[in-house]
Amino acid sequence: IESLTTSLNEYDSLISYSTIELTLDEVGTITTTPGERDSLGARMAAGVQSSFRGLINGSKELLVMLSYNLVLVLVVIVIVVAAVVILRKKGMISWKRKGPGDGPGTPTV
Repeated sequence: IESLTTSLNEYDSLISYSTIELTLDEVGTITTTPGERDSLGARMAAGVQSSFRGLINGSKELLVMLSYNLVLVLVVIVIVVAAVVILRKKGMISWKRKGPGDGPGTPTV
């Protein structure tokens, strides 16, 4: 009895050193996935719904990413616009549509 009491007291003293970690994650939407025995239509509908949810979530993430990198996006837009303006002034880019007879050897009037 004394041996068991000593062991119990030892475990009681060790319990005060223990640590419990608990992590909880919030679920955004509760979804139920169709099983293999569900009809083809139910599985296809679940696939389409999942695809639209993925598209919406991806669009939201893209907007968040663009907001984080707003300065970089603006700098890239300014560089592209400047390059287009410079190339148009040099004549390397034109917005004119070429007709069916317009080609490298066709004279212009």
